[in-house]
Amino acid sequence: MKTCFAALTLLVVLTGWTAKAGDSVCGLANSKIVSNPAIVNWDLAINQTPSMKTLVKQKIKKTSPRGIILLQKAEDKVIKCSTEVMNDDGYDSVWKAIKHKQKKAPDITQKIIAKY
Repeated sequence: MKTCFAALTLLVVLTGWTAKAGDSVCGLANSKIVSNPAIVNWDLAINQTPSMKTLVKQKIKKTSPRGIILLQKAEDKVIKCSTEVMNDDGYDSVWKAIKHKQKKAPDITQKIIAKY
């Protein structure tokens, strides 16, 4: 049992990724066990969804009932497409922001937007 615990501790120390829990979009939600993450420019991805374009084009307030529904649809679309790209490309998670001392996570925003 000590060997398993030591191996897990070593894995956590070696991954070196840090992020806020709220920045997880899909996949692994604990940055301490992430080994192959990707990032998405959340604002750009949200604003390119059909729902958000409808909201802007029709000048719907984000706080109105219709606006809230459209915003939720936009978020759901980004999460769904992020999950697809994550699975297709072999990432273990997608984040709005994640940092590492020696590495940089690839930005998959355009691949996500292409799925719309």
